[in-house]
Formats: sequence, structure tokens, C-alpha cells
Amino acid sequence: MDSYNQIKVTVPVCDLQLTSDVMTMMNFTGGIMIEDYSDIDACPWDYVDTEILGKDRTTASVSGFVPSSEDILPVLEQLKLLLPVNAKTEVISVEQSDWANNWKKYYKPVRVGKNIVIKPSWEQYDKKETDVIVELDPGMAFGTGTHETTRMCMELLERFVKPDTSVLDVGCGSGILSITSLLLGAKNAVGVDIDPVAVSVAIENGERNNFTAPRYVIKKGNLVDEIEGKYDIAVANIVADAIIMLCPDVLPFIKDDGYFICSGIIEDRIEDVKEKLTCEGYKIEEVLRQGEWCAMRLSINRN
Repeated sequence: MDSYNQIKVTVPVCDLQLTSDVMTMMNFTGGIMIEDYSDIDACPWDYVDTEILGKDRTTASVSGFVPSSEDILPVLEQLKLLLPVNAKTEVISVEQSDWANNWKKYYKPVRVGKNIVIKPSWEQYDKKETDVIVELDPGMAFGTGTHETTRMCMELLERFVKPDTSVLDVGCGSGILSITSLLLGAKNAVGVDIDPVAVSVAIENGERNNFTAPRYVIKKGNLVDEIEGKYDIAVANIVADAIIMLCPDVLPFIKDDGYFICSGIIEDRIEDVKEKLTCEGYKIEEVLRQGEWCAMRLSINRN
């Protein structure tokens, strides 16, 4: 069994976005994991492990995983320069099975929007008549449906996906937004991600929900090189800087009467993102907020 060094960075909740951005930029070989229990009371769990309720709500942590055979000292030195001054960094030796599977005991069915229910593949759930069940095993990919950023995207998809809708999922992670779109009745969904682990997980989750090509397509690579055509809805649940960087590239793939749904924006960055989007030809239709996070639905202004 492979062993890893878990570089765990703990910060006040207000510094989580910056810390997450820094850790993501480091491109950890074994991926990253975020622990944030600050809004657990507001999360619409159908079931919840009581152990979670005792977690510290004032701090959050981001962990990066590096094979124990790799030298972590250069990584630690770089993090010292980039992280907030109040960050607490520790190195923990773990077995692959520990960090790949132990989190599952905290991941329970969660209700999103009006009728969507995210159900972990290993959990039992009594389906109600109007429930739209998304069967999911996120593995090491981002997107469990429990974070505010994902929930806001799903709520918007529930309102705007129609039977003839085509969806482009930028940075698809676990495939949760593409799969949700199809379960809501979308005609087809295409997801793209640069992470090969995410691509593999997204394909597996599609099959778990009985979606395969050509209706459900997942591609590895960047947006411009891998995607063609135009879509009714493009959705990106990433981070503020990535939205700012990618929004000009996303625009040509959206139909004139389509929408761009973007999320993963911390409240402190919302004005920066708004400014860039409007400059690139988007029109802000609405802004959603949950906790410290924002999501937007934008139409296209090609005049």
C-alpha cells in the first residue's frame, strides 16, 4: 500500500479561499482535500453524522498529498512564502486507503434546491416521488454537492435546464453538474477537466447514473483545445481567478440566448469578477449568495 505525506494547512475560515487557491496552484500529486464545517447548520442534510456537529466551525483546513518518496521540503518553503501568516502547517504520514476512503463516513445524502438529492453510492435513501437522485462517488475529484458553491450551481440548473438544453461543464470535477443537468432533462452535457483523475471519476459517475456518450461526454484537457460547438448553458464551479482568466474563452461556446453560470467566488472577490465579466460581454442577470460564497447567472451581450 502506498504511503503519503499529508501537508495540512489550518487557517481561520476567512482565509480559506486564499489558502485553497494557493494549495490548488501547488498541483499536489495526490490531490487536495478541504475540511470546512463553518456552515454545517445551514446544510440541508437528510442525514448527518453527529461527529460532524462537534467540529470546530471557526477554522478550516486544506490538505495536499505528496507520495512519501518525494521531497516535501521545497513545497513547505514555498508555502511559507505564499500562505497567510496565521496559517498552521503540519505534516502527517498516511496510508493511501486512509485519506482516500475515511472521509466517506461523513458524506451523507443531501438535498439541494427543490427536488435534487445527492446520494453517495454506498448510502441507502428512501426516494420520494418528486426526488431527482444524483448517485455519486466523488473519489479524489472535486464536487460532492455539499459545498455552497456547488449547491448554488445546482439550484440554478434546476431552474433553467429544459428538455432541449445542451450543457458545457468547465472544470467538471466529479461530473456532478453535468449529471445533474441530464437528470433534470437536458439533451446532452459535455464536461472538460485538465485533471485525469477528475475525468476518470466523472466518467464512472456518469455510468453510475446510466449516462454515457454521446449524451454524456467527458474530455481531458483545456477548454479551447477540446471543445467545439455552442451550448445553451455553460457552467463553471471553480475559483474567482480562474473565472476571470477563462471567461473570454467560454464566451464563444455559449449561444446568443444562453447563460453562463459561474460559482466558487468568495464575497471579497465578487466585484472583480463582475467587472471582468461585463467587460468581456456578459450581462449579470442574478447573483446568489450562501455563506461567504457567490454564484452568478449571466446572459450574453454581443452588441
